[in-house]
Amino acid sequence: MTKMTRPMAQRLAEFIHMARDEWNTPGILAALEQASTTSDALAIARALVNIADDPTVKTPGMLTRPGGHWRTPAGELPPRRGEHNIPCPDHPGEHDMPCPNPCTLTPEEVAELAAEAKAALAAAPPYIPPAIKRTQALEEK
Repeated sequence: MTKMTRPMAQRLAEFIHMARDEWNTPGILAALEQASTTSDALAIARALVNIADDPTVKTPGMLTRPGGHWRTPAGELPPRRGEHNIPCPDHPGEHDMPCPNPCTLTPEEVAELAAEAKAALAAAPPYIPPAIKRTQALEEK
C-alpha cells in the first residue's frame, strides 16, 4: 500500500484542477487529506479521477464518501476500514462489528459474568483523582 504524500497530493490536485477548473486546488487538497487516512494512494487517485469525470459531481468533497467511485479497474469495491470501525470483541483480528457469527450466552452465563465483574469492581481500590492525591500529600507534610 502506497501512502499519499503531500507532494503527490499537490500534483494530483493540480492535475484535477486543470481537468475541472471549477474545483479549486485547496478544496481538492482538503478532500485528499481526509481520504488519505484510510486508503492507498493509487485507490485515492483513481477515485478522484472517477468523480472528476462525472459532471454531476459538483465538489471534490465526494471523495471522502463511500460509493462507486472507489471501484477498482476490475469493477470491485475494495474493503475500506474507517477510523471508527470497532473490532469484534469475540473474534478480535477476524472482522469488525456487527459480528456475522455472534456468540450467544444463556441468561445464567450473563448473570455469572455480571457477578464476577461486580466482585472485581468491589475488590479494586477506589479511584482517587490525581488532584485529590496531591492535596492529601501536601496536607500530610
